Amino acid sequence: VVAALPLHIDWLLGDADRLIAAINASGVPVALIIEHRRDPFALPKAVLGLLKVLAQVKANVSLLRCDLSAIGAVAFGASVGAIGTTTSLRHLFPIVAKDKKSRGGGAQVAAYVPSCMTYRAFEKIFDAINADFAHQERWKCTCRYCDGELLSGIVDEVRAYQHSLASIAVMAEDLLTGSSSSAVMGRSWVEKCRHAQFVNLEIEADTGIHWETPKFLGAWHQFGRPSGIFID
Repeated sequence: VVAALPLHIDWLLGDADRLIAAINASGVPVALIIEHRRDPFALPKAVLGLLKVLAQVKANVSLLRCDLSAIGAVAFGASVGAIGTTTSLRHLFPIVAKDKKSRGGGAQVAAYVPSCMTYRAFEKIFDAINADFAHQERWKCTCRYCDGELLSGIVDEVRAYQHSLASIAVMAEDLLTGSSSSAVMGRSWVEKCRHAQFVNLEIEADTGIHWETPKFLGAWHQFGRPSGIFID
């Protein structure tokens, strides 16, 4: 039996010790599902709270309905990490009052950019490729659908979906099967986040296109770096 725990983000931000004590008292494996309106692990203290849970809970801990941080969680000791196939499945959205109107239109079709560890809309990817001629290696993918070709070959939603899942799976397999040591896998994950941070910043500097760096990259680098208490 695994107890699914849909949790407000505050359980990781300030109440991780209470959460750890409750899980250890129950002795039951748990699956965490974190509520947030965007990406809960864009918050450095949420990453810190998760790392404390993974380090101190005696039962198996899984992380469901997550973004790429699910891979980081497994690298640091989670038994399972589940990445949502759509934005709505990558975290638990807070309940919104019925009288509040939804803002904006429908979501744009996006594809995963491996060098950046993030999703970007087709149009933005194409613009960046055209403006970044000197660094075309940033825009190539080695997944089984792209086979080393530029991401500009992704022209429809089906191909974007196939490529994104396959490319993320390649990264996860390389990271999580290269070593049986959680310390080594944790360091590898943090290094990937650090490198992707620089690539995002370089793309914006080299192309002049607004290219927002995903905040979860910095959050993992801040609290999961090799000098941290969790992977020494």
